[in-house]
Amino acid sequence: MYLNDLASVLRAGGMNVIEVNGWQGRNHGSMAGVRSIVCHHTAGAATGNYPSLNVVTNGRSDLAGPLAQLGLARDGTVYVISNGVAWHAGATIDDSVYGNSWAIGIEAENTGTQPWPEVQVNAYAKLCALLCKHYGLSVDRVKGHKEICRPAGRKIDPAGLPGDMNGLRGRIQAYMSGGTSTNGKLLNGETHMKLPAEMNTRSEVISLPPDANVKLILSAKTTIFGGHIYFWGTVNGQGTGGDPVSYRTEVKQGQVINVPRGTVKAEIFYSCASEIDLYIQAIA
Repeated sequence: MYLNDLASVLRAGGMNVIEVNGWQGRNHGSMAGVRSIVCHHTAGAATGNYPSLNVVTNGRSDLAGPLAQLGLARDGTVYVISNGVAWHAGATIDDSVYGNSWAIGIEAENTGTQPWPEVQVNAYAKLCALLCKHYGLSVDRVKGHKEICRPAGRKIDPAGLPGDMNGLRGRIQAYMSGGTSTNGKLLNGETHMKLPAEMNTRSEVISLPPDANVKLILSAKTTIFGGHIYFWGTVNGQGTGGDPVSYRTEVKQGQVINVPRGTVKAEIFYSCASEIDLYIQAIA
């Protein structure tokens, strides 16, 4: 199985795509199929948009390229590098799912210690969502290299993503559930904000566009306790739909929460030992 439609699928999904010369003949053989997506960081240079392109394409002295099918630049550009097997996974916890013959590898440009640009993280999620949809994969088949390597602890990548891999999977699920990857007209697009750590119950109020389909995703490095969300409508003191409180939900890690249409603000009650990443997606 050769992935000769990679570029066209990603371009049709709205990604900025660069096809690396010769990619449709650059591989270590045919894929057996696509059962997973494995996310990496390059550990490359601290500057430049995609300085690791040559290494990912052509390999190193100890490992021949290609080292991934796809590269992700700091500005969200996707480099299509290989149409077949790439050597990126190494030994895994289950080679029949995450081995090189079954896994698409994405090498995202990051040193492993620097902050990730928001545009790149959003592109990482959108890229994975498009691949999941095209190849019929569920979000739980998107893994970080550190999650599937054998022995455990052999790899640390991708390091430092907001909310770690659960945060990324939350964003992916939002795209797959009809977020910014749909054909709807974007209103607010995607907004990322942080809720501060607080061991006592804390309340945060956020404004939302009432004439949009809005989704919320929350992610944190530690457990979110006692979380509830109240959605309020345009009439002061009334919940969306006219009830005093028409909707409330427990906050769960990585859960995609559909906001009732007509909501103008959400009031979030929570306690958490670490700060919470809150992602807000809105489309017309």
